[in-house]
Amino acid sequence: MATFHFTRKFIERCQDFICNNPRIAENPQELILRAGRMAVYILSEKFGDCEDPEETPLENEPSGEFREETIPIRIPDKDVQQVRRLIRKLGLGRTVINFYYFATWMVLLGIWKLPEKPPY
Repeated sequence: MATFHFTRKFIERCQDFICNNPRIAENPQELILRAGRMAVYILSEKFGDCEDPEETPLENEPSGEFREETIPIRIPDKDVQQVRRLIRKLGLGRTVINFYYFATWMVLLGIWKLPEKPPY
């Protein structure tokens, strides 16, 4: 699993969204993960499969000092690889974390409707 650091303000917005939509996700990590998976699905449907036989590295994820307090969110490696291939194919941003910010904001703003989780 890869760990990405999201700003506290962003995580608070996610938490507010979850409070108003409890059937969408149980916590910000689940919301971010589901939004990212939906974005990969939507963009792959629109622009085609993002299989890339050559695994060339993207620009490194930001590391080091953060200006704002951040919250670590863990994302499965399989999802990270899918996002990297999609970024590479579409030129949609430069880092994986930017993709997850984009995907989650699309849900938070109501542009994309994340379906409710199926009952267990």
